[in-house]
Amino acid sequence: MNNQSNVTPQNDNTQYKFCQNCGAKIDVKAVVCPKCGVPVNGNNAESNSEDRNNGWWNLLGFFFPIVGWILWAVWHKEYPKRAHGICAWSWVGFVISFLSTLFISVIIILSEL
Repeated sequence: MNNQSNVTPQNDNTQYKFCQNCGAKIDVKAVVCPKCGVPVNGNNAESNSEDRNNGWWNLLGFFFPIVGWILWAVWHKEYPKRAHGICAWSWVGFVISFLSTLFISVIIILSEL
């Protein structure tokens, strides 16, 4: 007697991605989303390499937070990863500047007493 089953294993290595329009889970090779019908961007290496977190832009945002926030406003739709990185580092730079200014001000005030 043959004890082999025709059931597909639960842990298949099928790769999925998500539709940018509706968020549905779709096959990596899909060209159109089966749920909403919107064309799905392929694995375009050029667009993926353009929208990446870049250390130089983050450094600019860290030292000049207002520039980072302006760049976020310009890039947040076209380059979301890059915009998120520069915005986050702008906030880090702003908080560190604010806290260090506050700390130095308190030291100056206390030294005059």
